[in-house]
Amino acid sequence: MEESVDWHALGLTMDQHGALVAAFNKYDKMKTGAIAVDDFAALSVDLGETFDDEEMRVAKQSLEDGNVIRLGTFLKWWVYDPKMTSS
Repeated sequence: MEESVDWHALGLTMDQHGALVAAFNKYDKMKTGAIAVDDFAALSVDLGETFDDEEMRVAKQSLEDGNVIRLGTFLKWWVYDPKMTSS
């Protein structure tokens, strides 16, 4: 079940939002609106971003909610994280 996220409020275009959701959904095998924390590295690579070990640890810690990462949390983090907006 996909969490409702106001993509416009996040400053995303409909196309940007769609691309992020499509990439996320590739790893949301149960269609619950959440992915396994262990899938985050692959999702990031799919979106053209790589993290060193420390950045990955901090990102996972920021995003994790009971061993999963929820779509809404991911989208907000991806848009507002300084590393994501500085490139």
